[in-house]
Parts: sequence; structure tokens; C-alpha cells
Amino acid sequence: MRFRIATPSDLDRLEKFERDGRGARHRAYVEKDRDWLFVACDGDRIVATRRVSRVIRDGILSRVIDLGPDQVWAADVYCLPEYRSRGIGRHLVVFVDRYLGSLGYTDRFGSVDITNTASLRMSRAAGRRAVYDVSFVRILGWERLHVSKHVPRRVWEAPPGATEEPEAR
Repeated sequence: MRFRIATPSDLDRLEKFERDGRGARHRAYVEKDRDWLFVACDGDRIVATRRVSRVIRDGILSRVIDLGPDQVWAADVYCLPEYRSRGIGRHLVVFVDRYLGSLGYTDRFGSVDITNTASLRMSRAAGRRAVYDVSFVRILGWERLHVSKHVPRRVWEAPPGATEEPEAR
């Protein structure tokens, strides 16, 4: 598996990611907004992507976090279904962190939905820590945004007996 920053020709080869709405979106954010796009390749095939930005495009989280000059936003990470559970996403995240660290970035923020157990597991395995628990509810004109630095253990910690690495096949 090879990890690298995406090239212009990679942007032309993101059709496999379009089924989940990522291909054109990645291309637009890279070309227009100067986001970074990183890829994991199996031979010539792109099997995973990681997009990082200096802009938080999430309307709720942009109210909670202000990026400093040495901070970035982890906008998206995605691995093709047939390549999941192999640690590719985790290794891609580590590669990206090292690359951005070489540019002087020291912190990365991102969000993981509480129901996305695979991403939570990947984040833990890559050494991440949860800094906020954010919940938002909107009913008609009423809204409630709750931000806590206390992240429930049941959300962030692995369940008893769980392993961070997939079993060998």
C-alpha cells in the first residue's frame, strides 16, 4: 500500500468514490479551496482518501472550534468497502499527520458521529483523543447546542474484550 498526496491525475480517477458523493466534492474542495487530498493506493488503484482543510465547513462545529494558525480540520476520510478492516484508514491518517507536521501544523480537529463505531475505533487506534462531546437539537425555530469537555467513557473507550487491530485472515 502506498500513501501520498493526490496528484491532478488522481482527481480524475475518483469515480469509485462518487457513489458516496465524495469524488466531485473532493475535486471541488481541492481545486477551489486548496484543501489537501491524500490517497492510499493498491497498485494504481485509489482505495482510500483523506481530505484535510484549513476551513471547518460544518455549521455546528464551526460555532464550537476556531482553528489556530497551526491547526487543521480533518474534513473526510473514506476507504472503499472492499478494503475496510485492514488498517488502511488508520495508516493513511498517520501518514497525513506526519506530512502536515512537516509543514508546521501541530493539531488536527475532526468530528466523528457517535454511531460511527468503525471511525471511533480507527481514531482510538491512531492515538486520537476526544476533546469535546457536542450535541445539537433543532425543533422548528428552537435550538439547543450543548458542548462538554467530558466525553462519556462508553462513547470513546473500546468495549471490554474489543481489539484495536483486525484479526488475521
